[in-house]
Amino acid sequence: MIKRKKIFGIDPTCGKYFCKTGSSVTLFASCHAGDPNYPDARLRQGRDPPLELQQVLQRKRISFRGNLPLDEEAGCKLALLFKLQERIKEMDRVELIARRVDRFTREEAAYRHSRVTSFGDAANRWAAAGMKVMLAGQSRDPNVAVMLEDLRQRY
Repeated sequence: MIKRKKIFGIDPTCGKYFCKTGSSVTLFASCHAGDPNYPDARLRQGRDPPLELQQVLQRKRISFRGNLPLDEEAGCKLALLFKLQERIKEMDRVELIARRVDRFTREEAAYRHSRVTSFGDAANRWAAAGMKVMLAGQSRDPNVAVMLEDLRQRY
């Protein structure tokens, strides 16, 4: 027996339909597989759960399901940011680190994340300290605000 699907909405980027099956809403995005310009393509790979982006289109909230389906690039960047922001009290420096890490390529983010997590306690601590200085300068450096403002205006 073929189960009929109830049409829930339309994707404005391509005219594909959202269909409600059971209790979850699924976006049929097969035509967008591998398309980096499609908002769902970057964060959905293969059989990962759908992101429920249709909720944003309908001006509703996306419910938190206990996990976030992130790709490798986003995961490495977030993990690196969380690791580097530890024990920094100046929020301008943390923002500067976040803006610079966001500009890393996938390979660079993975490499730098491996440097702060995979080489033993002392080596990881030294690598993290070096990256903090490289990305956000020394503590109480007056040039942090200047560099941060420049990044805010350019990107």
